[in-house]
Amino acid sequence: MTKKIAFIHHSRFPSSTRLETMAFSLNSVISLANIGWEIDLYLWEKPLPIYQKLLPKNVNIKYFEEPVSQFMRGLRTILFRLQFQRWNNYYCVFGVGQIAAYIADIIAKANRCPFIYFNDEFPSGWGPNRWTKLEQKAIKNDAMIVVPDPNRFPPLCKELDVSQKPHAFLPNMPMLKPIIEEINWHKRFGLAEDASNSHNENC
Repeated sequence: MTKKIAFIHHSRFPSSTRLETMAFSLNSVISLANIGWEIDLYLWEKPLPIYQKLLPKNVNIKYFEEPVSQFMRGLRTILFRLQFQRWNNYYCVFGVGQIAAYIADIIAKANRCPFIYFNDEFPSGWGPNRWTKLEQKAIKNDAMIVVPDPNRFPPLCKELDVSQKPHAFLPNMPMLKPIIEEINWHKRFGLAEDASNSHNENC
């Protein structure tokens, strides 16, 4: 039986910082899926049809609409705790972002499994906010931190108030060819294929 993992992608602005624009998350989900994991991908953005082409078949999207009011966000936390407190089927939980760290920590504790935190933004970049404290609390429990490059790890640990712990590096860059229509502009405008080269030679 294939083991299942959870991947939490929750940016502070779900509608604008979407999965397909976040290589740090997207590449990780695809890579984990390609080596055989069954993945529950938790999103707070409405999935686009293009995700069916981007994501392997063993990625199961679980979409949650982002609450608007402070009250509903608090209720969301309660519902998450109730939903996962009796489940024990995840082998590992991954979380990307401040809010995702908090949610991933809840799920990992409920499943009694490791939590791996992906971070590509310093908490100080957002200024003082309640999520920073929750992020710091969640990180105390994680099994590993993944950052884009080695230079980011020491200052991140300082901001999160954690001592050295297992960590890894994953470049934050696209590794996929964008799914867009390829246009032969020479053919569209009736130009010779070497027209641009001829122009350069005549300049």
